[in-house]
Amino acid sequence: MMCFNKQPNDNIAEGWGNSLQSWRTCGTAIATVTIAIFTVGKGNLNAQIVPDNSLVNPSTVTPEGDRLILEGGTRSGDNLFHSFSEFSVPRDTGAWFNNGLDIQNIFTRVTGNSISTIDGLMSANGSANLFLLNPNGIVFGANARLDLGGSFVATTASEIQFADRLTYSASNPQNGAILSNRVPIGLGFGSDPGAIVNRSVAADAEGNPVGLQVRPGRELRAIGGEIRLDGGRLSAPGGAIELTAIAAGSWPLGGEVPEPESLEYRDIRAIDRARIDATGDGGGAIAVRGRNVEIRDGSQVVSFTRGGTAGQPVNLYAREGLSLVGRSPSDGEPSRISSQTVGSGDAGHLTVDAQTVLVDDGVISATTSSTGRGGDLTVRATESVELVGGNFNAQLLGLVNATLGRGDAGDLTVETGRLQVREGAVVVSGTRSAGNAGNLTVRAREEIEAIGTSPDGTLASSLQTAATDGPDALRERFGTSEVTGNAGNLTLETGRLLVRDGAVISTSTEGSGAGGTLNVSASEAIAVEGTSGDRRFASGLLSDTTGAGDGGDATLRTGRLTLGEGALISVRTFATGNGGDLNIEATESIILRGSGFESFQREFIGAALSRQLSLAQLRNGIFTGAAGSGNSGNIHIQTGDLSLLDGAAISTSTFGEGSGGNLTIAASGTVEAVGSGLFGATLANGRAGNLELDARRLVIRDGASVSTVTFGPSPGGQVKIRTTDSVDVRSTPPGSLTPTGIFTNTIGSTGAAGDIAIATARVRLEDGGQMLTNSGANTRDGVIPFGGSGGNLTVTASESVELSGIAPDGRVSSALGTSTFSAADAGSLTISTGRLILRDGAGAFASAEGSGNGGTLSVNASESIAISGSASQGRFRPSGLFATSGSDLLPQEATGRGGDLQVNTRDLIVRDGGQISVNSVEAGDAGTLFVDAEMIRLENGGQINGATAAGSGGNLTLEARQIQLRDRSQITTDAGSSNGGNIAIAADTLIALENSDITANAREGRGGRVTIAASGIFGTAFREVQTPESDITASSELGPEFGGTVEINAPEVNLLDALTQLSTEFVNAEQLVAESCLARRNRDSGSFTVTGTGGLPEDPYGATSDRYDLSPIRGIGDNASNSRQRPPLSSGSARETTWKIGQPIREARGIATTADGRTVLGTSPRAIAPELLDPDVCDRVGESGL
Repeated sequence: MMCFNKQPNDNIAEGWGNSLQSWRTCGTAIATVTIAIFTVGKGNLNAQIVPDNSLVNPSTVTPEGDRLILEGGTRSGDNLFHSFSEFSVPRDTGAWFNNGLDIQNIFTRVTGNSISTIDGLMSANGSANLFLLNPNGIVFGANARLDLGGSFVATTASEIQFADRLTYSASNPQNGAILSNRVPIGLGFGSDPGAIVNRSVAADAEGNPVGLQVRPGRELRAIGGEIRLDGGRLSAPGGAIELTAIAAGSWPLGGEVPEPESLEYRDIRAIDRARIDATGDGGGAIAVRGRNVEIRDGSQVVSFTRGGTAGQPVNLYAREGLSLVGRSPSDGEPSRISSQTVGSGDAGHLTVDAQTVLVDDGVISATTSSTGRGGDLTVRATESVELVGGNFNAQLLGLVNATLGRGDAGDLTVETGRLQVREGAVVVSGTRSAGNAGNLTVRAREEIEAIGTSPDGTLASSLQTAATDGPDALRERFGTSEVTGNAGNLTLETGRLLVRDGAVISTSTEGSGAGGTLNVSASEAIAVEGTSGDRRFASGLLSDTTGAGDGGDATLRTGRLTLGEGALISVRTFATGNGGDLNIEATESIILRGSGFESFQREFIGAALSRQLSLAQLRNGIFTGAAGSGNSGNIHIQTGDLSLLDGAAISTSTFGEGSGGNLTIAASGTVEAVGSGLFGATLANGRAGNLELDARRLVIRDGASVSTVTFGPSPGGQVKIRTTDSVDVRSTPPGSLTPTGIFTNTIGSTGAAGDIAIATARVRLEDGGQMLTNSGANTRDGVIPFGGSGGNLTVTASESVELSGIAPDGRVSSALGTSTFSAADAGSLTISTGRLILRDGAGAFASAEGSGNGGTLSVNASESIAISGSASQGRFRPSGLFATSGSDLLPQEATGRGGDLQVNTRDLIVRDGGQISVNSVEAGDAGTLFVDAEMIRLENGGQINGATAAGSGGNLTLEARQIQLRDRSQITTDAGSSNGGNIAIAADTLIALENSDITANAREGRGGRVTIAASGIFGTAFREVQTPESDITASSELGPEFGGTVEINAPEVNLLDALTQLSTEFVNAEQLVAESCLARRNRDSGSFTVTGTGGLPEDPYGATSDRYDLSPIRGIGDNASNSRQRPPLSSGSARETTWKIGQPIREARGIATTADGRTVLGTSPRAIAPELLDPDVCDRVGESGL
């Protein structure tokens, strides 16, 4: 027999098969339980006890006052057998089994057709165990009670089975002539066993309603057909309680319990505040098994451990469904199944097995409030688990595994097909004291859903592990506490996870204990959507710390991740503890959708710029952050495609002293941000994290931003973007607080802005798209003139960089740039590509808009740079490359020096008003410009500009093979109140046409210096002042004495003087042909005249070439004989040097004159001796037919 006070055993029935002696020796402290049962039975009620004389020694019944004394019966060993045709105990009466003290078991059967109604007292002597067997049914009334030294079994089985294979039958009483002296091992049921109904609420000696109660450590069993507790109570302090509803077959009282699938069960119901209670020094064991198990209306199944003895398991099995539904109508207490320790002993484990589980306004819990460890809570449902909450009332509803003391909580495990948690229900494993919370694990093959909040809107539906003293209502009920325990880990494994309408999945810590890790694996999809109706709660997956303890990491793995309006995924720290890392792997895609662009601008961008943004208010995205001295965790995202839409955000930011985390994104496909953003910011003293993105393609449009910013003394984060295909940034919407683009900023303090590095094949910026690093800021509300050093911007595009257009409202242009609006210096801009295209008002710049100096702008384009046009509207009109100081569009004066500009390319084209500029429009000095190119072409008003207003003029250095200026184009370093800048040009050819000028003029200062070194200068000349012609000037409006210098280094070449008249008799081509050996044929000949190209090449750099290609002429053999006789030719002796018909003609390399005055050409460079010439050569040539 099972010894309940030794070790937990989730099979209570196992205890019935060992030894009857163990009825007296085995026991365990068991908690108080209440179950409500319907009344169902067969036959007529009879308030009598009538012996049936079926035994050798019949039972006798003797009335004595208000009780009936039952004696006699047949004894077999330590067993005593009674048999009655009717057995009922009316109210205010008792049935006393007056057995000997050495009897261990009393077996009482009812052989008639009546149910047994017990509404009085049943008692026995000593420690005997009492079995009541009536196949018709048993009903315990409200006043029914027990006074037994042993355990009690009520059953509607047909027979009791013993180890020696004997039976004691109620349906066939004549078959029991031989009675067993062995232990009972099982019960045999007929085809339609009666019901067992309990309504007993009898009180104990202290006046507490306990119903049917056995003594501490003893067992109480009801095994029959349907079992119903209609407000009735069953109590076995520290012992064991079993309810089994079986339809047919056999049920063991010991040994292994049959596989559930092999039996047919009936229903069990506990209603109207029924209670099944095994509370004791050691929590007792409870086993409930049926087809459908229903516990409702405030009914409870409980086992508390009050002392140092370990509690025993609480097991509920429902072949079909288990329902825990509703509150008590009288006191509002929820229906409950609970295993708890309030002492030093560990609580027993609680297990629920069913096809479906419904908890509606109820709670299943395993907790500890002292030093003992809480039991594990396991819920297994092959189909579904549905948890429905209710109004909070300081009570958690759902599945709860917690510690309120120093003992650790057990683990909570749910295994099912589908889990739904809604209307404020919870699945929680937590601690609000020194004990550690247990782990929470949910495995749902198909789906996990967490939906909404409680009807009163005070509590979110949730799955969570927590180290916290709870919501405000719990603090009001239980008081505040110092939380030092660690939160448990939360693991979800499913096909689909849906969290919506304000529900939450979280791990958190509020004390010094560490937060748990959050691990979610959803093979198909994770969806987190929306907020509660009043927007008080945002749907979320969270891992937060608000205390000294470090937060746990969060890892999400799925195929598709979607996040909807108002929802968030976050790992945050609000105090001294460090936040955990957030890792997301979505093999297919991630789609984040916010609450709209206007909300994004107002609640995120606007709040950040005004430094009103707080970590707690972040929604619509994925976040790690630090609001205290703790450091924020990192975000790692790996996916196929990533989309941020309608104001969604991904952010690693710090709002306190702690450092912000890094954001790393790796996407095999496209990353797209539309009216949304990727951010890393420090809004206080902490250091911002870095942002790193790898993808095939990046698209940022319609007000979206990718940025790191520092508002404090610590540096901002770096931005590194690598794509194999392209980076597209386009379209800043009207009214947008910030442009669309990629940014690093330092605003309002001394922290340095981070760098930006872009590496891709193609970069496209359109319609106001920008990539900028700034110190200070130029916002819609004005300039912020404070900030640390600006960051560097590096753009590397193997194929092309293309910038075009301005924003639709004309406020911003498409741009690459570094700027300073503060006293700190701006960073540098470096562009490396094959082709750079700037058009329709777009530009690349390094500017100084405050007292800080501008950075260097370097452009390396291996093929070409094309700058064209200007914007049709708005303030930023010319396209171009700019390293400038100041702007006439800003109210503050710029005194910093403009940056330098370096350009290296093959072809540089600036046309239609485009510019390359190192000018200064205010007091700051202009920077310098250096251009190294094969060809520089300025057309239709194109400019290279180093002009200044008050600062020193910019210096321009241009080196190229060819420089062309046409149609009002300019190269200028003109100055206002300062001296003009210097221009140095080195080229093979300089051409300036159609009023195109090169000027270093000054209005109120000295003119600059112009130095030109060129092999050829066409269309322009030095002039004292500018004219409608193409001019080179370095003048001053103050007068000629203030003029600059112009130095032109070009060869003095007069082409007419360099020509020489050739002799008219230089060569007579016709005579040469006529007298050659080729002409010695007796046939008419034509004429052949070559005039050549006149000595001119086809282009200025080309060599002189013939107009016609000549085939080589074959030379005469070196071995020609002096003899006038032709030498004999033998087979194979032909001379290799003799030219033959069909062989190529080689170019002549030598010349000689024959004795008769003829000139002969040959292939040998040496002079050909006339005596070696063979006159027959001409004959042989003639024979060839030429």
